[in-house]
Amino acid sequence: MTPTEAAELEAKAAAAGMSVPRLLHESAKSSHVETSTERKAAIAELFSVRRKVAGIATNLNELARYANAEGTSRPRPRRSLPSYVGCSRGSPRRLIGWPTRDAERHANDRMGGLLSYLAGEGRSNEHAEPHLVNGDSATFTLFGDSELAPSTALAVAKHLDEPRTAFGVEVNGGHVWHASLSLRAEEGQLTDEHWATIAEQFVDRMGFTEASGKAGCRWVAVRHGLSKAGNDHIHIAVNLVREDGTKASIHHDYSRAQSIARELEQEHGLQLLESRGSDMAMRGERPGEREIANRHGDDTLASVRLERSERAAAAASLDEGEFVRRLHQAGVLVRSRFAAD
Repeated sequence: MTPTEAAELEAKAAAAGMSVPRLLHESAKSSHVETSTERKAAIAELFSVRRKVAGIATNLNELARYANAEGTSRPRPRRSLPSYVGCSRGSPRRLIGWPTRDAERHANDRMGGLLSYLAGEGRSNEHAEPHLVNGDSATFTLFGDSELAPSTALAVAKHLDEPRTAFGVEVNGGHVWHASLSLRAEEGQLTDEHWATIAEQFVDRMGFTEASGKAGCRWVAVRHGLSKAGNDHIHIAVNLVREDGTKASIHHDYSRAQSIARELEQEHGLQLLESRGSDMAMRGERPGEREIANRHGDDTLASVRLERSERAAAAASLDEGEFVRRLHQAGVLVRSRFAAD
């Protein structure tokens, strides 16, 4: 027995009000001795049940919200993708992802330090109305509706850290993973709902959620106003210890985060990527399409406008008929095609 183990045994005996020999005797007489593996399995199951209950609570909140707003209990489907975000003339809109575990503002092994900073005033008092825009189901259900006050931020941090503390897992380099997703200042702001979608897709593709086929990590996305330079942005904080006690991989996380940010830019209409050469067409464009658009004075290609119209109609429609009607209203010519018998 190591000195550390002996000290832990003495502490348990003192807490139970008995001597060490009596504690060992009583433990030996117990009908069941829980192993470390069994205890970890029980903790993982508890976290799984809590996550499922949180999912049910989220669904009930959605039903109540729609019922209060529309006077009916039948909710319309949530839009998984924003229908349209315009690209302004000039510099393209860009989503910049910066992952870090050694940010200078906080220790990389303290979730409380990071959340306290995000909920605080900022270096130049630039933080305003800090709040969560998304997170794992349990965390967002518990804390998603309130402003992120300092005391709430510490409660969120404690909740995010539960898997690490429950399993007693340490991560080399720190268990707190942090990324900032930001727009250029001249491109204005997105809605909370839009940022929520981007954040969820980002952590999904980084492999931090159950979408990876593994147990999920606990995470939150925090928004606290514009940066000092006027950039609309969010911060994503992830506990790298999954809910089954395993560790999430961050191998090549910087390059993967940048690649995912580029994908999300295209999917959400945030950026039309610039080509490497100034005389080349933008990636994904055909020179002929760009020439036609330029002749008509259009900043956006017809194919891009069509894609946005289709996405908006699909997200807002309950059935095929409504989808077609919405496309017609957007000026899209639709011809039905039927499979041969």
